[in-house]
Amino acid sequence: MTQAGSGNLVDSFAGVLALTALIATGYTISSALRLRTEEAAGHLEALLSAPVGRRRWAARHVVMAMAGSALVLVAAGAGVGLAHAIGSADASQLPRLTAAALAQVPATWVLGAIAIALFGLAPRATVAAWGALGACVLLWLLKPLLHAPGWLLDVSPFEHVPGVPATSLAAGPLLALVAVAVAGPGFVAFSRRDVR
Repeated sequence: MTQAGSGNLVDSFAGVLALTALIATGYTISSALRLRTEEAAGHLEALLSAPVGRRRWAARHVVMAMAGSALVLVAAGAGVGLAHAIGSADASQLPRLTAAALAQVPATWVLGAIAIALFGLAPRATVAAWGALGACVLLWLLKPLLHAPGWLLDVSPFEHVPGVPATSLAAGPLLALVAVAVAGPGFVAFSRRDVR
């Protein structure tokens, strides 16, 4: 395989990694909504009667959700890189493909933050987090056919992820996505509302 052919093959993995990120986001949302499951089942009041604060309890769930999605994406990137290395006897792309998978993590976190914000602000509306993921999936699948305006595509956080490995990694959009995820009002709202 020529060097150019190898590069084109590596660049084509961007779609695989984007699809993997959407799947990982399902894990992120599911894990984040475990908070609501505990509350709806009536377990939360008993848990909070122990010396565990609300924010600490919620933070454990959030860390598992966010770290879990990052781990899934690292494993996916390493797996794609390893498959390329085995097929081409060239292991040099392994770190590049792993980094490309990691670039998707902030977008998954934004959707996790939406789930957490809904839990804190409107716990009965947490199902809307799945609707947000569904909208992102539809935009990703239909983007080539829709010829949609940029503002509509920009609704999806995945549109702001640099197209690595096909393009160079730009830190600005990723830092902006992380800032959006961290700035979510879920924790503050949860600490102030009544447990239902």
